[in-house]
Amino acid sequence: MSELYNKTLQRLVKYRHIQQMTQIDMGNWFGITQSHYSKMELGRIEIPYKFLCKLYAGNWDIDYLVTGIYNGAQEHMLDGLFRSCREQDRYELMKLALWLIDQVIDRSKDHTSVLERRILHMLLEGGPVSSVMYLIRNVIDFSQVIMAERLGLGMKKYRRMEKGDTQPDLELLTIVYHLSGCRPSLFLGSEEGAFVILKSLWNCIDKDFQYHLLPFLEFGRTIIEIENESSNSRCVDVK
Repeated sequence: MSELYNKTLQRLVKYRHIQQMTQIDMGNWFGITQSHYSKMELGRIEIPYKFLCKLYAGNWDIDYLVTGIYNGAQEHMLDGLFRSCREQDRYELMKLALWLIDQVIDRSKDHTSVLERRILHMLLEGGPVSSVMYLIRNVIDFSQVIMAERLGLGMKKYRRMEKGDTQPDLELLTIVYHLSGCRPSLFLGSEEGAFVILKSLWNCIDKDFQYHLLPFLEFGRTIIEIENESSNSRCVDVK
């Protein structure tokens, strides 16, 4: 077991204690025995993707486990705005927010967010994507052979993962983060995962400037709603 993954597991134990949960509680939650869960924390058994999804659904900060950066559960500046946004308008509003981030983020600093911004753009554009792993490999310009070697996987297993047939476990997500700066939330394959990353990127902007940008997003939400309602009306007229 690598030192990086050992630190990830140490944070898992710490987080479990913060949540005031025992290994028995975790085992019951995951539907496994306490002994099985204990071996996960010790690194003897892999922690599968489906368990990470369960943690995320339980409002755990799964990015903290890998990055060591705790975002906390406090209300984010963007939460209220996106809650008030209609579900069908959320992707367009996220694209607008990401565009604003691109315009103002301080490029003189290494936020380890450059790759995440590029990948988030691809995900929000909605084009044909086999997997997030595929996007990451192409953005960091690795061949499949090199990517498989860096992840410690055989080619057959890696290709299945890149096709989206399998998902990375916690140890692989730890390697991916330290390889590319891309956090586990990107792999959730959901709007919620993209929103987690978006909020983190928003935090890279100077705090005072965030408040100046918020009205632009609020205005953009209104325009997006009007445009989508207009498009829906035209579709109804055509029918």
